[in-house]
Amino acid sequence: MRLLVLLSMITLLSACSTPLKPINNGHGTTEGIMGETIQEVSAYGLITQVAAEEGLVNIKHGPIPELNWAPMLMTFRVSESLSLEPFKAGDKVSFILELDEKGLHRLKYVEIRK
Repeated sequence: MRLLVLLSMITLLSACSTPLKPINNGHGTTEGIMGETIQEVSAYGLITQVAAEEGLVNIKHGPIPELNWAPMLMTFRVSESLSLEPFKAGDKVSFILELDEKGLHRLKYVEIRK
């Protein structure tokens, strides 16, 4: 009987130990729900960190349905024409993402939400 219980437990544990596969929520994609290439998209979020000298900003953004992105925390590069000096951690913002020459999303425009 002990052997049967032991074998049952081993079988159950081996079934539960299958490695997890990453789930792609559209993170990094440039395609919308209908498969079209999205050049620009508007969104909102909360700035959690600014590295103005490096041209980087960390934003905890809401859902971006056009890109099939769930809410998440992301670090974005900013376009050369955008200054991050007025922004700080804790600012609630609206922003526009654009595709850069490498096909990556970067911040084109940011404004503080009231």
